[in-house]
Amino acid sequence: MRIVALCALLAAACGSSPAAPAPNTTVPESPAPGIPATTVRFFGVVTNEEGAPVPSALVGVTYAPDSGPTQVANTQTGSDGRYELQLSARQPGNINVLIRATASGDYLPNEQLVRLTDATERNFRLRRVRTIGAGQSTQVTFDTDSSRCMTPGTQGICESVRVQFPSEWVPRLVVKSTPESDGVVPALVANYGFPSTRGEGVISLPIGDNDFWDPRVPRFVEVAISIPAATTPQRYEVLSYAAP
Repeated sequence: MRIVALCALLAAACGSSPAAPAPNTTVPESPAPGIPATTVRFFGVVTNEEGAPVPSALVGVTYAPDSGPTQVANTQTGSDGRYELQLSARQPGNINVLIRATASGDYLPNEQLVRLTDATERNFRLRRVRTIGAGQSTQVTFDTDSSRCMTPGTQGICESVRVQFPSEWVPRLVVKSTPESDGVVPALVANYGFPSTRGEGVISLPIGDNDFWDPRVPRFVEVAISIPAATTPQRYEVLSYAAP
C-alpha cells in the first residue's frame, strides 16, 4: 500500500514528459541603426597574359565593414573565365573591397583593392610563374594588371620571379632587377632564411654550408619585386647569377 500511495503521489512526475530545453537567449547582433544594407555585385573575367580565359579560377571577395563581422564570398570562373559574386554591404562606411583571383600552380595570384559600388566590374589578367636559374634572366612588366603586394615587407604593386638555385654549391646567389631607361628602382624581397632578405634593385642570398648541400634536391626562392602603386607602366630585366 505504501508503494502504491508513493506512486500515486509521484504519478505526475513519473509519467510526465522531459522538460523542454531553455530557449536560446542569445540575441543576434543588430545592424547599426540608420545604415541600410545594399546588395553589391562583382563581376568580370579572368584571363592569362595572352588574353585566353582561365576556367576554374577561384575569385574571392573580402569586405570589412566599419561595424559587424567581415564578409567573404567565393566563386569559380566558368569555362569562359567569367565570374559573378554578391554580398551585402552597409553604407556609409568602409568603401574598399579586396578581390583576389587565383588559379593553378602555373599562375601567380592577383589581388586588387576596388571601390564599393552597386555593381563593380573587375577583370584579372593572371601572370604565369617565371622561373630562372643562375646565369639566366627574364623580363617583368608592371601595369594596371599588376597585383597589390602580398609578400610581407613589400608595398605598392608587385611582380614575382621564382629563382632556382644551381645544382652545384656556390657561396651566394645574386638577383638583380634593372629598369629600362630611367625607370623606378624596385625593391626586392626574398623570404629566404630569417629575417627575409631585402634590397633596392639587388639582393644577395647566402646559400649556406657546403656540407649540407644536396645537388639532388631542387631548391627555389620566390623573389617579390615591388614599385609604388601610382607609378606609370615599367619594364625590368631580372637577372640571377652565382657570386663568391
